[in-house]
Amino acid sequence: IIWLGLCSLAASASTVHKLRFSHPAKVLVWQSGEMLGQGAEVSVFADRSTAPPEWLGSGTLLVATHETSSEPQTMTLSIASNSGFVIKLDDPLRAPDITVRIVGVGMNAGAAEANADLSAGVMYRQHTKTAQKPGRPETQALLFEVTWSGETPPRFDVIALAP
Repeated sequence: IIWLGLCSLAASASTVHKLRFSHPAKVLVWQSGEMLGQGAEVSVFADRSTAPPEWLGSGTLLVATHETSSEPQTMTLSIASNSGFVIKLDDPLRAPDITVRIVGVGMNAGAAEANADLSAGVMYRQHTKTAQKPGRPETQALLFEVTWSGETPPRFDVIALAP
């Protein structure tokens, strides 16, 4: 009986269990150093107004003439992700008026990929996570410049792709 117990002890000692923890796909988005949001999807230029809506007939002045700026508008975004991600416009018809270009790579970030599908409103697609080395998320981010014509900023989402 002792011999049988020793054999089973030796057999159980050679058993190896491997655990793998999975993290849900997530993006972190900063605009000019200020955190905009994090999660599976982050909306950029979503209505963040906390002011109550104006009452109808409250005497709002509508300007009849307005000068439009011919200067292109720009903003910078930093995006870090533990999976691939896309930058997708809410209105694909605005795609010809908007450009998204990579202007920097964090010191712990991997190489950026320049892929787009303008017909679907996808201005940029990254197939892999942004981090190449351990570090703070800000150092693992890719830096983008978004440029558009007109005064109305584009509404778009940064969407994490499933790992």
